[in-house]
Amino acid sequence: VWHERLSDAQFYASPVLIDGKIYACSEQGVVYVIAADPKGYQLIATNTVGQRILSTPAVAGGRLYIREQSHLYCIGSK
Repeated sequence: VWHERLSDAQFYASPVLIDGKIYACSEQGVVYVIAADPKGYQLIATNTVGQRILSTPAVAGGRLYIREQSHLYCIGSK
């Protein structure tokens, strides 16, 4: 539907779709949050975790789990 380049980031992890948002984690440790909107590209946020991300995020129980080299992050409501 649309095509966009996310800077010069390299990706080993697959993107995941949650609640109308695409989460793409780059090898450089940046998590891109993109609106899953067929009308066009809209970058919602970028977040840096500080270390390389090589694995695809997991989704369970309404939470997003991101593993980087030495930490596991859980993002979601309590």
